[in-house]
Amino acid sequence: MREFDAGQFDIAVIGAGHAGIEAALAAARLGLETVCLTINLDAVGNMPCNPAIGGTAKGHLVRELDALGGEMARAADRACIQYRMLNRRKGPAVWSLRAQADRRRYQEYMKHTLEQQDHLTVRQGEVVEVRTENGAVSAVVLATGAVFSVKAVILATGSVPLVLPIPGLAECGYVTAQDLLLGKTAAGRRALVVGGGMVGCEAAEYLAERGHQVAIVEMKDVIAADVTPENRRYMFRNFGENHVLLQPGAKAPGNAVLATGDALEAALAI
Repeated sequence: MREFDAGQFDIAVIGAGHAGIEAALAAARLGLETVCLTINLDAVGNMPCNPAIGGTAKGHLVRELDALGGEMARAADRACIQYRMLNRRKGPAVWSLRAQADRRRYQEYMKHTLEQQDHLTVRQGEVVEVRTENGAVSAVVLATGAVFSVKAVILATGSVPLVLPIPGLAECGYVTAQDLLLGKTAAGRRALVVGGGMVGCEAAEYLAERGHQVAIVEMKDVIAADVTPENRRYMFRNFGENHVLLQPGAKAPGNAVLATGDALEAALAI
């Protein structure tokens, strides 16, 4: 790989999801020369199939970001489809505002905000190395050979996908939902999604809408239990239209083999 100098910055933010966006904007608004690096510029601020901002679990985080000058609440207002106050049948202490957003409009707003921010540069590329000198960060290197000289790095690359220790899984050629949705890898025409939470259901929708034969297996008795009722109804209607097989309450014995041969062309470990 031939390296070349890509510029000098105070801070490099790796990742342009919710956390990366807020970190990059905060640093730039403090006057620090900042570069935000993401694998795909079209996925800046990408939201899941349940594009909600706020709610009981994270509404307080949105308000704290707003109080500190963050952008999430502003983007939610600009892209909002519906506002709803949750838990109105209970006391005021547990009331929480949730905004359903147009996920594409939200992405457009966030990307435009990053591009217009002073002291902030947005670049597409995969970071392959973080270099240090004398115990301090000195540079980040992209797969293209671009070397950004920096004084600090903020990692906002998301969580690590969980791969269950299922006997036979390694032999069947599984891929993770993260790699699938980011376009890093492809699945076969028949796919088994292991895990029926929000991420698993989103991966199943993604595949089914593209003509794949999809089945979801979930250990719990309910599939999409962490999805809001409004989105769950839409999701299950979509599953029905695309003939997605749902199998809740599925528990394999400890010595089970997940799949062999052409019985399964791709398994998604969620």
